Amino acid sequence: MKFYPGDNYIDWFGNDLFGVRHFKDNKDKVTEDFYKESKKHKKPLIICESSAARVGILKGEDCWNEWFDPYFKWIKNHNNVKAFCYINYNWGIDWKNPGWGNCRIEENKVVKSKYYLELKDKKYVNNMKIKDFLRLTYN
Repeated sequence: MKFYPGDNYIDWFGNDLFGVRHFKDNKDKVTEDFYKESKKHKKPLIICESSAARVGILKGEDCWNEWFDPYFKWIKNHNNVKAFCYINYNWGIDWKNPGWGNCRIEENKVVKSKYYLELKDKKYVNNMKIKDFLRLTYN
């Protein structure tokens, strides 16, 4: 990695995952190579930004199967992933990139319930209650 400053200067590796092509079936060379580098340097990997871009949440089960399920499978299959951040946003409001769509989990009952169920998996450490999540989202 040409611009890697050295193990003494970083604590984490971080990447962004938006398009499903970057994580579905572990086939994206750039994503997989970056993950391998994090392991090689014995640094945890954080998904710094992610959102169901171009898929959204409006079609419920279809959206879950197309984006969320492969996303969480990728995380589970890559044990060096220690954190992820999901951008819960309706990109269509003011984002100029057409087609990114509404990615707000709470706006689709199927996606919302599956998301909360996923976070109950022992893989994840969190203590945020649903009401706290919604309070943060709307205030």
